[in-house]
Amino acid sequence: PPLGLTGSGDQEWIYIYHPAGAAAPLAAGDVCVREGLIGTPGNGAAYADHSPAGATSGAKVIGVAQYAIPAGFFGFILRKGPGAINYSAAAGGGLPLITTGVGAAVAGAATDAGFGVSITQAAAGIGGAILNCSG
Repeated sequence: PPLGLTGSGDQEWIYIYHPAGAAAPLAAGDVCVREGLIGTPGNGAAYADHSPAGATSGAKVIGVAQYAIPAGFFGFILRKGPGAINYSAAAGGGLPLITTGVGAAVAGAATDAGFGVSITQAAAGIGGAILNCSG
């Protein structure tokens, strides 16, 4: 199992295309949103890119990359279940995940509408989370 997670529980993945014009490749743990209102490239894949700088609605988050996906390539990102995520700061456990920066998440307030639940994280960096992305 990745990063010390138990791996228990089901996972749901989504097939995406990381646009060739993207500023950077997706890295493991990067939070992804749908790229604009562009249609699929004709093979069932959704366009996805990093979450933007600043807060983004949890409803826009499509999933989290679990491995590197270069710009201009297809891949799978995790939508639901246990996985790795890029935290921008330390996080308490059991709190809603919200976006805070390019491809990053942080634990929000208990009343925030997030896209998953944090697992205690001592510092910024890659850590565990239980995802429930709906974007």
